[in-house]
Amino acid sequence: MSDPRVRELLEGNIDADILIMGSSRGDESIRNTELEEATGKKVFNLSFHGTEVEFSTFLLELFVDRNRLPETIVRVLDDPHELCKEEYIDFRFDLLYPLVKYVPVRKELVKRGQKNWLLNALFVSHQVNWQAFDFRQPPAHNDTLLRYGTQVELNDKSLPKGEYVRDSSLNQSLELREKVQAFKRFEAICHERDVNLVLALAPNYREVTQGFMQRIKELADPETHLFEFDRCLQAYADSTCYNDPTHLNRKGAGLFTSELATCLNKLERE
Repeated sequence: MSDPRVRELLEGNIDADILIMGSSRGDESIRNTELEEATGKKVFNLSFHGTEVEFSTFLLELFVDRNRLPETIVRVLDDPHELCKEEYIDFRFDLLYPLVKYVPVRKELVKRGQKNWLLNALFVSHQVNWQAFDFRQPPAHNDTLLRYGTQVELNDKSLPKGEYVRDSSLNQSLELREKVQAFKRFEAICHERDVNLVLALAPNYREVTQGFMQRIKELADPETHLFEFDRCLQAYADSTCYNDPTHLNRKGAGLFTSELATCLNKLERE
């Protein structure tokens, strides 16, 4: 099924108190309905599989100009690839190609070398990438997708019991300047508009990369809230909480969502 969330964002149709952003870890680490019930706040998940910090920042720039500002934005971090190149997360041009009729999208594609501005101005046909041609009747909107912004139904599949990795360390030399800049820009957008920003670390089926959160703390502004899952909770070292080595299943996401809700409720009282 097609994902209507970027179009809804551009049309100003997203209304949420808590906005979740990130890659598939943002999508699969949080049970949106449970977070909404635990906080009493309207939740929308704007996380997309295979995306990284530059794409999230671009979406946030579009979001704040067109939609009601949320009280809180939770951005789920990618350990250890938040600030470096990784094969499985990138700028998702494919989500933007069908939306080239929107000027901000077209400008971004041009800026990133995906479109020629002169040709865009002269030839309407060039404004639609070949991948965007789809003359089928668009599918009906999924109510859950539109209400909560989730596309994945978390399952109960669990990993076979395996070794819990404990010896990874951060290689800061792999950082890319443009990703660090996007990280800081994301923060600035939130703080300029008095939106609470929570940078959240969800578990993988291994220990947190040594030095990763320290690097995030070095970059983060004092007003940014950092939230980490409880590393002392033994359940997170259990393979039955994971769908695969980097994604929680229904059971694991329930644990993490409960912890996140406690954090957000505490911030609300402060």
